[in-house]
Amino acid sequence: MNKDFYSCACANIFIPFFTELNNGIRLDPILKEVECPGIKIPNNGGCSLMAERVVVVRKTRVRFPPSTLFKMEKEMIFGYGSLISKKSRDKTNPSKEVIPVRIEGLKRSWNINVNNKKTVALGATKKASYLCNGVLFEISKDELLKFDGREKSVGYKRVRLKKNSIKSTINKELPKGNVWAYITKKPEKTKFPIIQSYLDVILTGCLEISKEFAREFLLNTFNWTRIENDRKNPRYPRYMKKILKQKEIDNLLKEFNKLK
Repeated sequence: MNKDFYSCACANIFIPFFTELNNGIRLDPILKEVECPGIKIPNNGGCSLMAERVVVVRKTRVRFPPSTLFKMEKEMIFGYGSLISKKSRDKTNPSKEVIPVRIEGLKRSWNINVNNKKTVALGATKKASYLCNGVLFEISKDELLKFDGREKSVGYKRVRLKKNSIKSTINKELPKGNVWAYITKKPEKTKFPIIQSYLDVILTGCLEISKEFAREFLLNTFNWTRIENDRKNPRYPRYMKKILKQKEIDNLLKEFNKLK
């Protein structure tokens, strides 16, 4: 069988482009496909991918044997704010195990004004010599788009992080694949307070890992401003109805205020 290879940019795999349909490959006119937007394929071919391992070649649906597809790279997100919290992540998409990590060259600070809520949000910028702790969690391509919808509307852009800048804080080997982070599009001078309902979500996530992780978050976050207690009437859209670690959070903030 004569075949060429091309890279499918949307799926991060290599799919054989067959010029002859034989050797067990069969047409299947009833299979559904999901078109890949904006991708250019040789010979006017199109591409789609589902669990049934279907691709489109020259607008003809073809089913390939499983052995003809290469393993997909994993997609991961680095969460350094509300995404540290499992409950907060799960409101966008159910998440699995996380790996606590530290990123070199990323500065976390309060640098996004959320005008409709009259508050500020955490952001990050690339800055040498700074460290930022957070968590890595694995997602699919489709799930990545859900997080895009959550983060990009607020003032973030998604960037790929260099793997050599990421260190596990629990001496666990990092999975192979792409690591993405939502960093600040345009850092702003803050003009609103930090709301407690937002901070409660973040620090609850930090305490899910450890108290030391939470302390590191506080010490390695910059541009602090006044904290407004809105627990009775929460303004953060993904606020926690019941703050199980409220006493620990309050004690951490008191401790932190003494260190500032």
